Amino acid sequence: MNMKRHLLLFSAMMFVACTLFTAVEAQQILLDGVNNNGTTQNDRMRFGPGASDEDSLSDEPEVPETVMLPLRPLALKSGDTRVYRMSGQHEVARFGLFLPYAMDDVALHLATRSAIDVLPARSTVEVAVNGTAIGSIVPDNFERSQTDTLAIPAGALTAGRNVVTLTAKQVHRVFCGPDAAFSLWTEIGLGASGVEILFDDLPTDALGFLAASVAQLARDMPLETHMASEGFSLSDAAPLIDRFDGVFGPMPPEISIEDYYSVTSGASQLARITVLPSGMVMPEGPQFLRGGDGALVLMLERGDFERAGEILSDALPPQPENEALARLEPGRPTPLSELGVEGVRGYGRYIQENVPFLLPQNWLLLASQEGILQLDWRFDTGLPKGGLLLVKMNNTTIRLLPLDEPENAGRPLPTLRIPFRANLLQPGANRLTFEALVPGDPPDQACVPREAPIFEVSGGTRLFVPPSPSMSLPGIDRTLAEVAQSSIRLSEAAEERLPLGLFPRLSSVLSGLSVRGDPDTPPEVRLTIGVPSDLDALSGDVVNGHQSELAKLFDTDDAEPVEQGDAWSRLKGESWLSDVIRPENLSALPAQVTEWLRAIWTGTGSELKEWLSSRSAEAVFLQPDMQRPEEIWLILKPGADHQHIVASLAETRQTFRGPKAQVSVFSPLTGWESWQAPNRPLQLHEALTPGNARAVVGNFVTIIPGRFIAPLLVLTALASAVALAIAVMTRRKRK
Repeated sequence: MNMKRHLLLFSAMMFVACTLFTAVEAQQILLDGVNNNGTTQNDRMRFGPGASDEDSLSDEPEVPETVMLPLRPLALKSGDTRVYRMSGQHEVARFGLFLPYAMDDVALHLATRSAIDVLPARSTVEVAVNGTAIGSIVPDNFERSQTDTLAIPAGALTAGRNVVTLTAKQVHRVFCGPDAAFSLWTEIGLGASGVEILFDDLPTDALGFLAASVAQLARDMPLETHMASEGFSLSDAAPLIDRFDGVFGPMPPEISIEDYYSVTSGASQLARITVLPSGMVMPEGPQFLRGGDGALVLMLERGDFERAGEILSDALPPQPENEALARLEPGRPTPLSELGVEGVRGYGRYIQENVPFLLPQNWLLLASQEGILQLDWRFDTGLPKGGLLLVKMNNTTIRLLPLDEPENAGRPLPTLRIPFRANLLQPGANRLTFEALVPGDPPDQACVPREAPIFEVSGGTRLFVPPSPSMSLPGIDRTLAEVAQSSIRLSEAAEERLPLGLFPRLSSVLSGLSVRGDPDTPPEVRLTIGVPSDLDALSGDVVNGHQSELAKLFDTDDAEPVEQGDAWSRLKGESWLSDVIRPENLSALPAQVTEWLRAIWTGTGSELKEWLSSRSAEAVFLQPDMQRPEEIWLILKPGADHQHIVASLAETRQTFRGPKAQVSVFSPLTGWESWQAPNRPLQLHEALTPGNARAVVGNFVTIIPGRFIAPLLVLTALASAVALAIAVMTRRKRK
């Protein structure tokens, strides 16, 4: 009897379960404030692929109880956003720490790992928050990254972006000197460094969403954007991504574009963006909500990216500006203090301190004009014999100064006038460098730390750059200076082969390189992002006949740079004459003479085919036609690590490195390498006057000497012939 009762009960339960399974549709959560505009719930339903058995057995991802609000570097050093390496004997690094509200009674966590060569007893990393020193840590984590914790005083943190400054002072445990600096480093684990709070304490507003987004990216997870694909242009999202600039620093967030109806799998999301399909509206505009999984969600209508970006900007407290290059006005001495540098102080045994600055895009001097650096400086006492200070302009040494003269040490020195060639400078970004090398004393023992700087350069040091006529040469860098978001597009092939989230990031970075405002700017600038298959469709005086060589760049693995040996070492003990008369050298002589004659007429520079043959690339910038300088292309390898490419372009905002000239190739080993066409057309953007004639003619003669030397030679020959004829006729008359 009991058995029958159990069987009847089991049968009834199975019948009810089967009925519910076949009759009940999947639920859909309706959000308050969302107007469906007449569409029904069933109209909006879509069926996706069913979950696998493994997925059905696993628990749904849940947001963590605590979350680390991480450090973000304010200046880029590499494409790796997970760690930041502080190298050498002395380095100062600044990081952004974004908080949704002012916090008290919290601690700063620092996850570090150091090189085994670092001597902990004499090394330290000093920490300051918004200018307030909070303590220091000892770099003694060698095998793996470990975390140190420092208490932050009340009132030191504010809502928005805070600045955490780390000063690493590192001593080699065995050696002392310039060489020892290159084996010293301490890595900061960015995702595990910052301030830890409860995730539920993040407010459901703009600042809370931004803080959650930063925390998610520090976990090496992209910021997901869910949207319906029909009728959507990726460029629409760029204005929103731009607003993250004050939060994430120079590196825009990594974006993942997902279908609106897709379900997040794997690790839980802390933040995401949801764009409603067409027909669904939000009368109150973009809103911040809590998702079913606990994530903070920015929900907006299609086409409302600009408004969402404004909401984020309005919510941000006043933010310190990102590191940017200061402008230098040619024609007058400019103190370094006007370039944002109050003074330069060098610490350690190998020192490299840079002063970057910008020149106008239409500034151009190629001849023998002279710039002047009026240096006010001093160096410390007790420095060992052989110490040197190299003053460089764009990596070229313009003066070498001794640091081992006791009679001049320890006091301000008279202003030193240092002339340099103005043609070392370029339109756009430039860099003045102070590089010091100080031997160890003794070199085979750990250095004794010095509190005083090795040298000091006053902020009153003045840099004079001579003015130039408004002239320009076509180049990728000049066109990039005029790029706006509206002028950037994807090719059809790129839309199919590149990650969807890459375009908004590139659009944000590339438009951030703009320094618009100069007169006579190129009209209708167009930048197209493509893939190698687009090369066949390009035409112009630069790419014609070179499409196959350009395509091969993406098929070649990165090769180590080839080091050229000393020329004398290749003689193998033979006389120099025997090397000159080798058959292979004699056979190459006609080609060398031909190249020399061509260079006189068309300008110096290698042929593009030869230049490309020894290189590989993951990205290539092209100016296909110099007669259409406003059109440039960025060709990307679909399977490459685009993180390094985006980082290298973002770094261009802060350094003078980056794509230039007509062709520029990028690989992680070498960075950007550029080729300039020898026959670049020089353009004058102002009237020729007696005041600018000398500089204008000097530029033209320098870039293409043959076209001006040849007429001068002809004119000289004609003048000589006329003078000779006059002399002969005069002599005949006397007879």
